Amino acid sequence: MTPLTFEGRFGWLHEAAGTTGVLLCGAQGYEQLCAHRAWRILGENIAALGFPTMRFDYGGAGDSLGSDRDPARLADWLASTRLAVRELKSRTRVDRVVIVGSRLGASFAAQIASEDRGVDGVALLAPVASGRAYVRELSVFAKMQSQPGERPAHVKDEPGLEVQGFWLSPETQEQLRSVDLGKLPASPAPKMLLVAPDEHTSADMLANHFTQLGSDVARAQFASYAQFIAEPTFSRFPEEAFAAVTNWLSKEFSEGANTSPVEPKQLAETLTAPDFIEEPIQFGPGHKLFGMLCRSSKPVTDAPTLLFVNAGANPHIGWARMTVESARAFAGMGVSSFRIDVAGLGDSPAMPGRKAQVMYSMETIADVAAALDVLTARGLSNFYIVGLCSGAHLAFHSAVADARIKGLVMANLQKFIWQEGYSLEVAVRNAYRSNTFYKDQAFRADTWKRLLRGEINVVGIGKTVSERLLRIAASRVEALMGALDIGPPNDVTRVRRWFRALSDRGTRMLLVYSSSDGGLDEIAQFMGVGGSQVNTLPGAGISIIEGGDHNITPRWARDHMFGLLEEFIRKAA
Repeated sequence: MTPLTFEGRFGWLHEAAGTTGVLLCGAQGYEQLCAHRAWRILGENIAALGFPTMRFDYGGAGDSLGSDRDPARLADWLASTRLAVRELKSRTRVDRVVIVGSRLGASFAAQIASEDRGVDGVALLAPVASGRAYVRELSVFAKMQSQPGERPAHVKDEPGLEVQGFWLSPETQEQLRSVDLGKLPASPAPKMLLVAPDEHTSADMLANHFTQLGSDVARAQFASYAQFIAEPTFSRFPEEAFAAVTNWLSKEFSEGANTSPVEPKQLAETLTAPDFIEEPIQFGPGHKLFGMLCRSSKPVTDAPTLLFVNAGANPHIGWARMTVESARAFAGMGVSSFRIDVAGLGDSPAMPGRKAQVMYSMETIADVAAALDVLTARGLSNFYIVGLCSGAHLAFHSAVADARIKGLVMANLQKFIWQEGYSLEVAVRNAYRSNTFYKDQAFRADTWKRLLRGEINVVGIGKTVSERLLRIAASRVEALMGALDIGPPNDVTRVRRWFRALSDRGTRMLLVYSSSDGGLDEIAQFMGVGGSQVNTLPGAGISIIEGGDHNITPRWARDHMFGLLEEFIRKAA
C-alpha cells in the first residue's frame, strides 16, 4: 500500500501484478468518514485477488487540497474521478479499468464511464440515483442532528447545508440536483454490478435502464448498509456486500488478475500550497503506520510542533475534516504538525499481536512515540499533542509516558482511566450530556413536551446520572483517603499525581469541554467540580465551548476550538 499524489489530490495504491486495475470512488462527506476504514480494507482485499487497486480523495475532501466551500464542487469531484482513472493507468500500466463506487462516488463512476467509454466494468454500491432526492435526504438528516437553542446568540445563519460539519453551499446543492443516473444516454460499461439495500427503490429502475443501454447487469443485496455508514466508531465492515464485489471481479475479470507478489514502492510524494508542504509518511514497525506531515513554508522559530491523534475511530483527517483544516491553518502561522493514524485506525493496519480494541488501548502509546521519533529525525521539536475524546485519553497518557511532549490539549475527554472489562458502550457516554445539563433542562417546558412524546430516554439518562453521582461521591472519599495517606493508591490519587507530575515537568495543559458534555462529570470526579484542581496547577487550565457538542461539529464550534488552541500555542512561542 503506497501513498500517492496527483494534481493536488491524495490517494493510495494497493499494489498487485494484474493487468486489470480497479479504482475505488468513495462517498462524500460524512458518509465517507464513516466508511474510511472499511474502504481501505476493501482495497486491500481486491489487491489480494491480483487487481492493482487505487483509492483517492476528491478535491476539497480528505487529504486533498481545497475546501468544501470552494466553488464548482460537482465539476471538481467529476474531474478528480477522471484524473484518478488516468493516474491508475499511468502508475500501474494496466490495460483494463473497473470502477467501484459507493453512494455519490457510484454516481460519479457511472457518469464519467458513460461519457468516456473506456471503462470495462462498473460496480455501484448503494448509488445516488437522483441528486434531487439525495439533497432532500441530507436536509432531513441535518435537521435531525441539529440542536436548536444551544447555539450562541452571536452565531448567524448562512445559506447552505451543514451535514455533520461537512458543508454544501446552495450552488453545490443545485449542482447535485442535476444528477440523474436514470437519464444517462449511454451505458457506463459492458459489465456492471448493482449492490443496493432492500429499501433502495430506484435499484430496479437503474438495473432496467442500464440493461436497455446494453450493459450486462448483475445484482446483489446490501443488507448491512445502515451499519456500514454508522458513526466511524461503530461502522461495520459489510462482509456480504463487499464479498459480492470481490466475487464479481473474480468471475468477470479473472484474466486480468495476477497474484504474483509486488514490492510496494517508497515514493517521495508531496502536496504543495502557498503556506505548507504536506508529506505522507509510513512509519513505525514495518512502516505500517501512517501520518501526514504538514510543514509550514515559513516556520516560526521555536514554535511548537503539533501531533494530532485519532478521535474515536475517526481517521487522521478528523471529524468534519477539522484536523486537516487546523493543520493547514496553523501552517499559515508558522506551525508545523503531524496528523497520524494509530494502528488499526484510518490508513494504519492493525498491529499483529495487539488487542482488537484500539480505542483506549495503552498499546497505542508506542505509536505516538514512533511518531515523535519521525518528527525528531526531521529536525522538529517542542511537541504538543492534541486529542479529542479517546484521543484525549491517548494524549494524556502519552504525555505522562514521554517527556518529549511539552504541551497537551485534551478536548471532551470521557475517561481518564480505562478499566479492563469496559466495553465501548462507555466510550459513547457522549450520547448523554452532563448532569448539570439535565438539571437545567428539567425546568424547560419543551423538555416535558418531548418527554410526553416519548423522545427522551428517561431510563438511560437516569441510570447514567445516578452512576455519575455515585462515582463523584466515591471519588471525594478516595481523594480524602489519598490526602490522609490511608489505604493503597486509588484511581483519583493516580490521576492527580499524573497531573502534578506533568505540571512539575513543565508540561503545559489545556482541557476543553463543550458546555453540556458528559466529560465534565469525569473531570469533576477526578479533579474537582469544574476541574478546580487543574486550575491550581502552573501551566494548566480549562476552557468551555458554550453550546458545542461532543464532536465539536458546527463550524462556529470548530472556530472556537481553533481559537483556544491558537491562543494556547501563541503563549508557548
